[in-house]
Amino acid sequence: MVKLEGAAPPAVALTRKADEWRLTEPVSAKADFGTVDGLVGQVSSARMKAIETPGAASAAQLSAADLKKFGFEKPQETATLGAGSSRATLQIGAKKDDTSLYARDMARPGLVFTVETALLTALQRKPDDLRVKDVFEFRSFSAQNVAFTIGGQTYQFAKEKAPPKPPAPGASPTPTPTATPAPVEPDVWKLKTPTAKDVDQAKATDLLSAFSNLRADKFTDKAFPTGTDIVVVAKYGDAASPKEEKITFRKMGDTVQAIRQGESGAAVIATADFDKVIAQLKELTGAK
Repeated sequence: MVKLEGAAPPAVALTRKADEWRLTEPVSAKADFGTVDGLVGQVSSARMKAIETPGAASAAQLSAADLKKFGFEKPQETATLGAGSSRATLQIGAKKDDTSLYARDMARPGLVFTVETALLTALQRKPDDLRVKDVFEFRSFSAQNVAFTIGGQTYQFAKEKAPPKPPAPGASPTPTPTATPAPVEPDVWKLKTPTAKDVDQAKATDLLSAFSNLRADKFTDKAFPTGTDIVVVAKYGDAASPKEEKITFRKMGDTVQAIRQGESGAAVIATADFDKVIAQLKELTGAK
């Protein structure tokens, strides 16, 4: 777990499960794994520049005067890292000079040392700085099944194995043991509902790429209660046991929100990008 508490609220808390970091305070949302892991690495590898309370004084609690002197009356940042029952807490106090800040490990609260100012910058993260900006996890190459519900109608696309090509005229129906194996044909996208039919493969791939590349410009605590909805349900990953994600795009006026199932608030995405992918969807499906 990670908890970041600044001089002003809100506190930011995250937990890790397997290969996923999630924000738990002040919102419940998926966090960007690389960003959070990088932050943990910066804290874990932070080095003392100099010790300010050497000797016996470092083993004692700081006096009220020292708390004020070093800026621990109201720390600029407190970072707690935990694994299981183990916890480690680092406090960042006042500025010593242009390149150094006072800090202390709360396991030894009387030992004051200095750290680089860059560490404070790394710790002063807002929740939005740590959230995943990609609206979708799936990518066009990992998708197995994607359904779009627009105007009350669902258009479902599924990836299927390409049918084998018929043998060339005059070719032997049974390949000889030394024959070069036929190349494996790439999977193809098919429209399954409302009417099963073949689709333009380049346009289908472009559509899925465009949707999977949508990113959040910012986040909001509250999703629109009403609006024009387009729901996308994507299954992706291992074909035998795919993952699933559901995003509701809700447009009100000139603003578009992306609402992820199971998360609070919503992402706000660029309206021009959204309108472009919807135009692609309508062109491919004939949706109104």
